[in-house]
Amino acid sequence: GVTNVNVVAAGSKHSCLWAGEHTHCFGRPGDHQLFNGNAYTDPNHNTQWIDFELEDLIAGGLASCLKRGSEGSGSAGWLCMGRPSNIHLFSQLQRVGEAEEATNVLITQSHYCVTTPLGAYCAGDNSSGAISDDPSNPSQLTPIGVEPGLRLALGNQVTCYITADERVRCRGDYQSGRLGRGG
Repeated sequence: GVTNVNVVAAGSKHSCLWAGEHTHCFGRPGDHQLFNGNAYTDPNHNTQWIDFELEDLIAGGLASCLKRGSEGSGSAGWLCMGRPSNIHLFSQLQRVGEAEEATNVLITQSHYCVTTPLGAYCAGDNSSGAISDDPSNPSQLTPIGVEPGLRLALGNQVTCYITADERVRCRGDYQSGRLGRGG
């Protein structure tokens, strides 16, 4: 078995671990979300090497993200591969959020969000209103009106957060009482 595991993360159809200096992902490779060792395969089937210090690893939906440390080539921040929403596909490592501003990335099958010191931003499938009252599907990260520093949680078609006065607010799919409104 694998030893010295720092982080384990799971998405919808894959799981990842960070052990020592390497990341490994296992599962369905169809959405480009899998890393192997310190490399990944780009859409042209070329091996791309991950040559930077890792700070964190997450997985969700059909995507995996690495948090790049300040050491090595390039600037620090979150880089993702795979399908962070059902309308986006990152077929190679792609920066999510602005450089060092993104403090966290959350991913579901339907949408993804980035938290920053200035607030939260989301993109993806907004058909249930999980991102905003505007029925369009934002392809760019869109501010969602969450105050800076607040905790954010995502589910498929649902976004919840804790307000400054310690209340929970949710938006999105109301079926079966998912947002705590009875049922």
